[in-house]
Amino acid sequence: GLPPEFVTEVVTSMPDLKAGIAMNVEIPDNFYSLVAREHSEERREEEIELFEEPLKEKMKGMPATRKLYYEEPYAVEFEATVLGSVDGFVILDQTLFYPEGGGQPADMGYLTVGKDKQSAAKVKVVDVRDLEGVILHKIEHGELPRGAVISGHIDSTRRNAHKRHHSATHIVIHAARTVLGAHVWQAGAQKSEKRARLDITHFKRISDAERRAIELLANKIVMENKEIKASFMDRNEAEQKYGFRIYQGGVPTGQKIRIVRTGADEDVEACAGTHFSWTGEVGPIKIVRTERIQDGIERIEYAAGEAAVEEIQAQEELIRKSASVLKVPPERLPSVVERFFEEWKQLKKENERLRGQIAELELGRLKREAQELHGAQVIVAVVPDADTKELLKIASQLANDNFMTLLIGKSERHAAAVCSIPAQLRGAVHAGDVIKRVCEVLGGSGGGKGELAQGGGAKVEMVEKAREEGLRVIEAALMKK
Repeated sequence: GLPPEFVTEVVTSMPDLKAGIAMNVEIPDNFYSLVAREHSEERREEEIELFEEPLKEKMKGMPATRKLYYEEPYAVEFEATVLGSVDGFVILDQTLFYPEGGGQPADMGYLTVGKDKQSAAKVKVVDVRDLEGVILHKIEHGELPRGAVISGHIDSTRRNAHKRHHSATHIVIHAARTVLGAHVWQAGAQKSEKRARLDITHFKRISDAERRAIELLANKIVMENKEIKASFMDRNEAEQKYGFRIYQGGVPTGQKIRIVRTGADEDVEACAGTHFSWTGEVGPIKIVRTERIQDGIERIEYAAGEAAVEEIQAQEELIRKSASVLKVPPERLPSVVERFFEEWKQLKKENERLRGQIAELELGRLKREAQELHGAQVIVAVVPDADTKELLKIASQLANDNFMTLLIGKSERHAAAVCSIPAQLRGAVHAGDVIKRVCEVLGGSGGGKGELAQGGGAKVEMVEKAREEGLRVIEAALMKK
């Protein structure tokens, strides 16, 4: 797991262990490609199997598509010639449509066949893929004739949102590495029109202070309006110059790879995505949230440009509404909420104390209403507004006082039932059998051990019949003991 440059430095600085022994470290020119490819072969094989393989045979002999989205990154319209159609995909000699890849969704838009505005046919492009350099355009209906000259128009709003979030990703990864440490490594990324996410390696949760520091540094980079440069380089040259870090977003194929550099090489990555030329074009960056998605991997979700402004406005509206409900100015919201929370905790404690007193009173009432059946003290009763927790507490106390108990709690939409059997009657009556029958009447289910069982149902109107059925089951069991 050590970088080869570090190993070379350590080895060359070590004194010979024995006279005449020379130590040397040989690093292949394509070392980083070999290492990075180890981590992407499995995913690549899955992609080939699911998408590429069925189309390979049909596309033999097709020339690579000229990628105008690299040559003219700000253009939105172009002309091209149809080279063919395969399974609903149209192949052009050149295109501005960016294919899905690197966590960036494909461009959308439309193709127009014919120059006469009145007779021209317009077809919608709903997906774009790259198959070994050939760009496939999925159209909504039918196919286009080979040799036809078309004009294409991409959805510029969608493209710019993706460019903005893709450039923001490079900015955020640099800011995260600066704030959290050099160990930070990109583990995954996804961009959309409204949000983007970046998964990074980090050994602990990102704190609020660290999140704010990353967000502030990212926006400083935006305001400094640093240049974003994209160019193709020889793979070995790029690896030797920039090292393994260029493969954070994955390993591209081919000897020539596209390198995207931000500012004075603050972030350098092999990247096939679309980008702006200056960080200032990205606009504000707002980190929406951070979370741990697995051990050692933190996720940062953020929005850029108009989407960031919308996120900020949504948070402001949430604060405004909250302040309005509490009838306080927004700046006093934290202190008022904290005070209300403390008061709520005190009220909750007082409520529990009062419910305890009510339970004690209810305990006395139930004991007074106990009936003797075949030598056993039996309590079968409906307790209004009592939940399962309260019923269990009362029933357990009554069992300790040698009462056999069946309690049914009734609320507006649900009925809960609990049965407890005292020690001297265990074996004669099974609490689980009683509860099972009671819950059948209540339209629910339940069960438990011989000495304690619980359950419930939604047929609140059947509470009295359930009580009568429970009493019948208990009496029948006691007669057999």
